[in-house]
Amino acid sequence: MPRNTAVSYDSAIMHSQLSLEAKSLKTEVEALKEKENKLLGFHDIIGNSSKMLDIFQMIKDVARHDTSVLIQGESGTGKELIARAIHRQSTRKSKHFVEVNCAAIPGTLLESELFGYEAGAFTDARKRKIGLIEYANGGTFLLDEIGEMNPSIQAKFLRLLEDNHIRRLGGTENIPFDVRFIFSTNKDLSRMVSEGTFREDLFYRISVVPIIIPPLRDRIEDIMSLAYHYIGEFNTKLNKNVKGFTTDAEKILKRYRWPGNVRELKNIIERIMILQSVGTLIASDNIPAEIRVAAPHTQAMHTVKLSYPDSLYPADYRSTIDELTNRIKQKILGKALEANRGNKAAAARQLGISRYTLIRELRKLKNNNLSDDAI
Repeated sequence: MPRNTAVSYDSAIMHSQLSLEAKSLKTEVEALKEKENKLLGFHDIIGNSSKMLDIFQMIKDVARHDTSVLIQGESGTGKELIARAIHRQSTRKSKHFVEVNCAAIPGTLLESELFGYEAGAFTDARKRKIGLIEYANGGTFLLDEIGEMNPSIQAKFLRLLEDNHIRRLGGTENIPFDVRFIFSTNKDLSRMVSEGTFREDLFYRISVVPIIIPPLRDRIEDIMSLAYHYIGEFNTKLNKNVKGFTTDAEKILKRYRWPGNVRELKNIIERIMILQSVGTLIASDNIPAEIRVAAPHTQAMHTVKLSYPDSLYPADYRSTIDELTNRIKQKILGKALEANRGNKAAAARQLGISRYTLIRELRKLKNNNLSDDAI
């Protein structure tokens, strides 16, 4: 075999081997990355449920584009984490990530924060100030609680999105910008549009890609992953050595409805590890009383005897249904109030309803000759 041919053959073999090794290495890296996501979370977001895995994939898909994203979910579900994950997955990750909470800044001040102002634009405006949108140029901008934005600013913001430039307060210069906008809210913007409290044109402009984060009660399989994650976090912060939970404690956590979502779970774990004399395992007795008693009573309706004397047969359908419904409500509300020593706010949180709803139901029962004393 000629020398050149032998060299070419050897090179081809070596190239083939390197190619196989590269593919194998890539597979190993992807496997390690997947394992890391399970242990540490996807960009700090813990969740292995199918609903969260779908959201992770959506983040990857949408991050490659500059399309506006509307993140919706109850308070405490982690909307900001989703926004930051989109930023970190995007080509803008080396630029600024700026967050503004529309509910925390009064309307007039929010406008100057977003757009900036020129010297002399108003009293105390002694020098030019760059707005946050201008500061975020090239990066990502999160407008949290967009539903709280003042209607007059909604109109100006819509114009900004359409024109791709801003004008500082008191200025005449149109300043172009390159920003990827993400919006989040715990409100029902569709309902606000129908009520006339949120602009319809702005709603369609910001909700090109909606991401709806499920509440924690709808992804029970993620509860313990989150709980163990927070144990690790507070072990380090509080110099503890907690390893996990007893079986009974895990059952309690899984049955609770978590109206405050992930934020509430984190606060509960922190409270347990600070205030309770916890050994290596968190037991059911270490869990706060309002959490312990909540789950069993969510099933109270199944323990109520749904029967009536035969002498009443044939019964009026509607009145009988109303009577049985009131019995169920009486049992559930009564147990919740008893467990929380009459504290209506705590009982409402335990049942996953608002205090107003609980009081309204109590009044209905009272009007049906079931007094507060009976409850």
